[in-house]
Amino acid sequence: MRRGRKTRPRPAPGTQRRSTLAALCLCALAALAVVTSLTAQNPAPAAGKISALIPTNFILRGQDTFEATKGAAVFWKDIIRTERGGRVRVALTDGSILNIGSQTELRIIRQDAASEQTELELIYGRVRADVVKRTRPGGKFNIRTQQAVAGVIGTGKFLNATPTATTVLVLNGLVIVSSADPNIPGSVTLQAGQLTIIRTGEPPDPPRDATPGEVDVALRGTSSTPQVTIDPDTLLAGTVADAVISGTDLTGASAVNFVHPGITTALGQNTGDTLTVTLTVLADVPPGTYPFSVLLPDDNLAEGNLVVELESPGGVPPHDPPTPVITGEWYYDPVQPPEPITGDQLSVGQGSVVLLSGADSTAASGHAVTRYEWTIADTQLSGEGPTFVIDTWRLEPGTSYTVSLLVYDDDNHSALAELQLFVRELPNPDDVIPNCLVAGYEALNVNLFISCFSAEQFRGYSVLEESIRNFLQGASEVRVYYRIDNKQEQPNRVTYQLTFELTFTSQDNPTAVQLQTESITLRMQLFRYRDFEEWLIIDFSSRVARTGASSEGLVSPEFGLALDPDTLSLTAGGDSTQTTVTVQAFSGFSDTVQLSLSGLPTGVTASFASTNVAGGSSTTLTLSASPTAALGTFTGDSAPEIVGRSGTLEHSQALTLQIQAGGAPAISVSPSEINFEDVLVGTASEAQLVTITNTGTAALTVSNIALSGSSDFALSAAPALPAVLAPGATA
Repeated sequence: MRRGRKTRPRPAPGTQRRSTLAALCLCALAALAVVTSLTAQNPAPAAGKISALIPTNFILRGQDTFEATKGAAVFWKDIIRTERGGRVRVALTDGSILNIGSQTELRIIRQDAASEQTELELIYGRVRADVVKRTRPGGKFNIRTQQAVAGVIGTGKFLNATPTATTVLVLNGLVIVSSADPNIPGSVTLQAGQLTIIRTGEPPDPPRDATPGEVDVALRGTSSTPQVTIDPDTLLAGTVADAVISGTDLTGASAVNFVHPGITTALGQNTGDTLTVTLTVLADVPPGTYPFSVLLPDDNLAEGNLVVELESPGGVPPHDPPTPVITGEWYYDPVQPPEPITGDQLSVGQGSVVLLSGADSTAASGHAVTRYEWTIADTQLSGEGPTFVIDTWRLEPGTSYTVSLLVYDDDNHSALAELQLFVRELPNPDDVIPNCLVAGYEALNVNLFISCFSAEQFRGYSVLEESIRNFLQGASEVRVYYRIDNKQEQPNRVTYQLTFELTFTSQDNPTAVQLQTESITLRMQLFRYRDFEEWLIIDFSSRVARTGASSEGLVSPEFGLALDPDTLSLTAGGDSTQTTVTVQAFSGFSDTVQLSLSGLPTGVTASFASTNVAGGSSTTLTLSASPTAALGTFTGDSAPEIVGRSGTLEHSQALTLQIQAGGAPAISVSPSEINFEDVLVGTASEAQLVTITNTGTAALTVSNIALSGSSDFALSAAPALPAVLAPGATA
C-alpha cells in the first residue's frame, strides 16, 4: 500500500515530466549546457554570468562552442544547453536568478536591466526563475515555450516544457499564463503553490494546487548548488524569528540572500556545521516558497527554501490536504490468482495487468475526497475515478514508469501518491535455440538440452530425454549449425521450422567425422511467474533429412506418442468422441509405428482411423460408450493405453476416460394412427409402414412389438428383437 505525502518530500529518483515553482520555472529536454550567440559581428549586450554549475555544460556563441565555466558571461541571443546530469545557475544583470535543469535548452532573447525587460525561450527542459520584482512601467519577465507564454507579476516560477505540453508552477508571487498561439484565447493567473498545464493547440488547464512532490522536483531538479535546510522552514508573514541553517560545510559563510526584498537576514553564530540567522519577513510578503542562497568562500553557493504562510482569519489554521493511498493487485497470468501490491515499487512482466485503487484515500475530518486523477508519466495513459487498470502491453518493456494518483477534497486541496512501476522485457524465444538446444548438444549435456522443455506440457519428455542421452553418451564431440526456416507467432506461443546440421564424432571412432541434417518442428509457450518469465518447448519432432556417414550405434532414432486431448468424456449410450494420436519423431525417426489399444473399460469401444502411422504423422482414435458401459473416471493404472510398436521400439501413452450416465430414452411412433379405408371381406389391405424413433438422450431398447385387440390385423417385417436404438435412431 502506497500512502501519499503531505509534507515536503525528499527528491524522487529519476525525472518528473511536470513541475512548477513560485518563481518562474520551465522545463524542456536537451543534451548539453551550452550558450550560443546568434550574432557574430557586433557584440551582444551582456545578460548575466554563470554563478554555479554541475558539469558538463557548454556555451555556444555563433559557430563556436565553449565549455561553460563558473563566472563565464552570457549575452543576449545566447543559448544555454545542458547535458544529461548537467545544471547551470545564471545570475542575470537585473538580479534575477535562472536555475536550469539537466537536458534543457534555453535561449536568452533579451535581458535589459534598465528597462526591466526580459524575454526567454525555453525550447525544451526545465528552468526555475527567481525574479526580481518589476517596478518600471512596461517592465516584464516572460518565458515562452512551444505551447505557452508565462509572465511573472510576482517573483518566482518554474516551467517544464516537452514537445507536447508545458507545465508552469508558481513558487511565490503571481504568474499569468496563456497559450503561445495567439489564436487560442484565454489565460489563467497562478498564485503561489499552483500549477497549470498547457498542451499544444489548447488553452491552459484551470489552476490546481501543486503537490509537495511536484514542488520538491521543481526546486531540487533545477539546483546546481549544494542543498541546505532551514529550521524552522515555515514562517508567517510579518514575523521575525531565529533559524538554523545546516546541511553542508558553512565555514566562512558571509551572507544569506533572498531575491524577494521583503525577506532579510542577519547572521549569527557559525559553527561550520550550522549557521544561525535572524529572519525578518515583512507583512506584505505574499505566501509561497522562497529559495535563498548562502554565500560561501571563493564565490561558492549553497541553496535552500523557506515557506511563507499567511495566518488564517481568526487564527484558525487551514485543514490538512487529503491523504492519497494506492492499493491494488496484479495478474501475471490470467489463470493464476492475483498478487497484492505492497509498497511503492512494483516489477511486472510485459503483458501483466495491474489493477489499482485509490478508494482507501481519506480527507481531513469534516471533508470528503471528491476527485481522483491517475497519470503515468511520459505516456498518454490516464484515468479518473477511484480505480485504474493498466494493460502493460501498452508500455515499453525494460522501462520504469511513475504512476501518480492525485486526490482532491471538497475544498479543492490536493495531494499526490506515486507508484514506481517497472515493466520487465519478455525473454526472446529465439534465444532458447542457441542457449539450450545447440548448447546442450555441443556441451554433451542432456540436462542443459532438456531444460528448455516443459516436463508437464511436453508429453514426449521422457522419451526424448532418453534418446538425447543415448546420443550424447556415445558422442565425443558435437558441433551444430542451425537455421530458422519459418517462424509463426501467436500470443504467448511461437512455432519454429528449423534445420539443424550436426557434425559429430563418436567415442568409438573419434577420428571419423559424421554429418547429419535434421528438420525440426518445435512449438514454444511463454510461462509466466511472479518474478520472471520463460519460454519452454511444449512440442518437438525431428526428421533426418540427410546423413553424410553412417551413424550406427551413435544416433538412436526414437518416437513418442502424444494425445490431444489426453482426457476424454463419454456419455453412456451417447455420441462418440475423438482424440488425435501423434507419433513424435526424435533423432531422425522416420519408420512406421503400429498402434493398438488395451485396457478399455467394459462397454467402451474404440477404433483408429489408421493403425499404421509414420513418424511425425497423426491419426484419429474414436471412442464410444454403450448404454451399459461402466461408469466412472479411469485414470492412472485403470486408464486404457495406446501402444505403439516399431521394430524393437515400443512406447505407450495413457488416455484418461470419464464416463457418465446417459439421459432417459424416449419413444416416438409415427404415424400414431393408421386408416386402412374399406377392405373387401376375405382380402388383405396394403401394408402400412410404422417408424419407431428414439427421441431421448439415452439408448432405447425395444424388446417386444405386439398388437392388442382385434385379430383382423397382423404384423410383418418387424425388426429383429431386442433392438437398441441410440438417441435419434429409428427402426
